[in-house]
Amino acid sequence: MAGVELVWFNEGGMIYSVMHPLSRGTITATSSSLLAGIPAVNTRYLSHPLDTRISIEAFKYTRKIVATDEMRELGLEEMSPGPGVSSDEQIERAMREGPTYMYHMTGTCSMMKRELGGVVDGELRVYGVRNLRVVDASVQPLIPAAHVQSTVYAVAEKVSFFCPCWVEWRVLTWLSQAADLIKAGSAWRE
Repeated sequence: MAGVELVWFNEGGMIYSVMHPLSRGTITATSSSLLAGIPAVNTRYLSHPLDTRISIEAFKYTRKIVATDEMRELGLEEMSPGPGVSSDEQIERAMREGPTYMYHMTGTCSMMKRELGGVVDGELRVYGVRNLRVVDASVQPLIPAAHVQSTVYAVAEKVSFFCPCWVEWRVLTWLSQAADLIKAGSAWRE
């Protein structure tokens, strides 16, 4: 299982990301009105010691890659925090003061038992609210070692098996596809 993802950007940048962080943040309402206020988000990045250790080691490994002759030929060089930052303590301080995430947010409406802090049940129904389901990356209690988009497709597929309106849509889609195949087949025979 992947522990760290290294991402190379075409414009010449490289970053890393811990794939399964154990740190857990919070989201708190700032208003009783759904239409007012922005929720208070505390990501608590690097609050778990293992996340910090993995991040430090990933940082060092990324530096080794950037220091290779091949990367130097491409013009890749470290921009931040710079070569003066070398001890584990310095690297940790730089990580805490610098960029902190890669836009793969999950778990804000985790699918698990309500008494454990879950927001939705196994059929993605929001606890305490009728006729409301959540179908996105927020229901995943752990970040997958994959791009979040592909796992959201899986969540949507799961819902299609037990949500009646989506089942109708799937049947209509399959019938439409079957009709297209029949038309294509008869055109091929002609």
